[in-house]
Amino acid sequence: MRVLLNATDGPLSVRAIRRYVTEMITGLGAEDSGIELHLALFSHRFGLVRRYLRSLPPGTQYKLHLFPAPRRVLSERYRRSRFELRRLAKRVDLYHETTVDSPHFDDLPVVATLHGLCPLVTPHLLKPEFVEQMTAAYRRTVSQSHYFIPVSETSRREFLERFPVAAESVRAIPLGISSIFHPREPREVAGTLFDLKIDREYVLYVGGIQRNKNIPRVLRTFSHLVHHAGFEGQLVLAGDLHYSNAEWGMLLDQHRIIDRVVRAGCLDPNSPILAQLYSGAALFLFPSYYEGWTSPPLEAMACGAPVLASESSSIPETVGNAAVLHHPDDEEAWCASAEKLIFDVEFAESMREKGFQRAAQFPWKKTVERTIEFYRQIAKGQTMQDSGWSTRSTVLSPSY
Repeated sequence: MRVLLNATDGPLSVRAIRRYVTEMITGLGAEDSGIELHLALFSHRFGLVRRYLRSLPPGTQYKLHLFPAPRRVLSERYRRSRFELRRLAKRVDLYHETTVDSPHFDDLPVVATLHGLCPLVTPHLLKPEFVEQMTAAYRRTVSQSHYFIPVSETSRREFLERFPVAAESVRAIPLGISSIFHPREPREVAGTLFDLKIDREYVLYVGGIQRNKNIPRVLRTFSHLVHHAGFEGQLVLAGDLHYSNAEWGMLLDQHRIIDRVVRAGCLDPNSPILAQLYSGAALFLFPSYYEGWTSPPLEAMACGAPVLASESSSIPETVGNAAVLHHPDDEEAWCASAEKLIFDVEFAESMREKGFQRAAQFPWKKTVERTIEFYRQIAKGQTMQDSGWSTRSTVLSPSY
């Protein structure tokens, strides 16, 4: 089967979408996948693209189609790229859009991955101009795609509630976590901690440092541990900062923790540094208001950190019974559970064991296999009609 995958967000994006694209290329490009993989990559940054492709595992097989254009080719300014993309469509069996904004094809089935619907479900957490932009992108994607892969059952339900598409065309396929995430020996962790000026026990958060992630809850919970529970450690935040420096300084000063916080920056998911930080953490906090699917709690579990997380959106579906969960705004519950996980050694150890078992259920190989299965069912369950593609009576039931 010949698949054209939009690989643009591999070299150009960060965090979860970059990891998703990279793992899909690696899995679909494996010699035994049964897929002839074609990569569509829209970018003027040729040096960055070359470095990214060289970073892929040896033996990954693909045919590269590089378009010197922006991430999307919807603009009339890039007619040549749009023409070349549609010409390429005649050489493949399916196009897979790995993020929002599918291009239009007249005679090719299009599958779009949905990484969550935060702009549609919780627009109040985001900037209005971003919500407007993403809402329009979702509408274009729905109008120009035939099949959809939300990354959780939660996202699948939210999507079907908002768009009039056939339920059998929507398959939930959760993401995986990389094998790079496993417990590291203290001597391996020590160098990273020294470089980051982490010199004592610490609580960890990984993800965007932004409002929809409920960062004030991280700060308040840590402040409680320090000022009311006698915790003498530090708070480490790994992610890109979306607050102004002034706003951020005020938040830290307000909670009297300015001298206890270490910002590790946005870490490359391929780097062992992130796994080392997870491995050394006494506690991992994740109070996000909304996630379509979220990997950091599972990554923390795989490295042996006990997890305290929000019970909102898809997070319970992700972590199962292997994390302590609370409403993201329940101050008393967050503080009490953080204390218990820090100071009750037996309880923390029991959560670590549950975490190892939970994380082991989500290898990337399973994500790729389920995606290929969906491709093949699409190929078998479709007929070409004058108006486009439509499903036969064969039902593609949701899988998770």
